Amino acid sequence: MSLESTMQPINKDDDVVLAVKDLFLEFDNFDSHVTALHGLNFTIRRGEILGLVGESGCGKSLTSLSSIKLLPKNAKITGGEIQLAGTSITHLPEKAMKRLRGNTISMIFQEPMTALNPLIPVGKQIEESLILHKKISRAKRRQRVIELLQSVGIPEPEARYHQFPYELSGGMRQRIMIAMALACDPKLIIADEPTTALDVTIQSQILDLIKDIRERYQTSILIITHDLGVVADVADKVAVMYAGHIVEIATVHELYDHPSHPYTKGLLNSIPDLTTDYEGELDSIKGSVPDLSALPAGCPFQDRCKNVSEKCRVQNPQLAPTGHADHFVACWHPIGDETIGK
Repeated sequence: MSLESTMQPINKDDDVVLAVKDLFLEFDNFDSHVTALHGLNFTIRRGEILGLVGESGCGKSLTSLSSIKLLPKNAKITGGEIQLAGTSITHLPEKAMKRLRGNTISMIFQEPMTALNPLIPVGKQIEESLILHKKISRAKRRQRVIELLQSVGIPEPEARYHQFPYELSGGMRQRIMIAMALACDPKLIIADEPTTALDVTIQSQILDLIKDIRERYQTSILIITHDLGVVADVADKVAVMYAGHIVEIATVHELYDHPSHPYTKGLLNSIPDLTTDYEGELDSIKGSVPDLSALPAGCPFQDRCKNVSEKCRVQNPQLAPTGHADHFVACWHPIGDETIGK
């Protein structure tokens, strides 16, 4: 069966690169079923960077793995649709997905030392996508890799081509991962915690590189992070996740200036203000993310929210417009407008 025959065309907006619609994801654990993602909705347009933020365990990485269909064997999409470049990939066979990964969609994994093969020179690893997706000669593949290494800021690319991952610094390895992701000019790159374990200076360089990639190639980027500073630096839009739900989505400036969900407000308040002298404890959100196998009825944030009401305990709010452009929140008592969703 050909790739063209397995991929179903849909009515599309040519400017939308990734559209996730009412996505549900479930895990089979022996005799139980756990819903990990609950009706996610978001889009990423051409040349746009979307930041997906939230605490550990909220479903950020599962969302990214669902988008590229690299899920564990006991996980399955039970509802909704994922559209990549205008085509539904929700039920696309693995053979067809392999033709898209590294080509139309690429991923920068969180820890390059575990993602890279320690026994193969990095240049050869970058070439693997070109061998799989591009019918070009060995000489042209090598030249393409050298150009990629230069484009991501790696000095002496001809020498680095032959080096092994253990011979490179953490920042260099992350640049190799970015070069691999760029090899076939993808329409969408997913970056899962791309600055984890890097020092502040290298973090800044990697983020500058991500922004430069967007500007040069008009590549769309989904960046997964728990660091709101990273989001403020690179993203155009922000989606805030909590316990497998998207609870707020807005442009980065709108979200930081006018947070509407109490969870979003709590995340922002927990960032230290370097202009303030702290005499007591920093602000924090009391409690922890609930167990996905035992989510409460109603709003998943209810046990940590100061504004919880009886309605919050029995009915889960859906994303609704706040009255500001492109700003949506899932809350019965959003900050600044208690009428939303009523």
